[in-house]
Amino acid sequence: MPGSLTLGMNRVGVRGRMAEQLSLVTIGSKRRPRVRVAGELDSFNAPQLARYLDVLDAPSIRIDLTDCTFADASGLRALYVAYQRAIRRGAKFVIQGASGAVLRAMRLSGFEELLKSGPSSDGEESD
Repeated sequence: MPGSLTLGMNRVGVRGRMAEQLSLVTIGSKRRPRVRVAGELDSFNAPQLARYLDVLDAPSIRIDLTDCTFADASGLRALYVAYQRAIRRGAKFVIQGASGAVLRAMRLSGFEELLKSGPSSDGEESD
């Protein structure tokens, strides 16, 4: 299971200012990992997120977007592909904590159904 990864370089973000780096930290158990995504999830680092999520092979995966400040179509696609992969394996895949620009992007893209807050259906409390 991946531990943590920080991606970023001095670059101008999609909104014309210095972009935030992306930080991915996995906490929890191997069977129920929670991946905290912090910073901007964009076309620059979406491939790295996809590879990071691709190695998670657990029956329950939670993605915490509480500290994610921006997500473009590439970032959302990486999350959706990971969701589809998990579902094909029979795993539970939940995205939590999206707000602001990230939540708006998810709603506009039709990904709102992937969001969940509060206790999961298997009784596990959200952290």
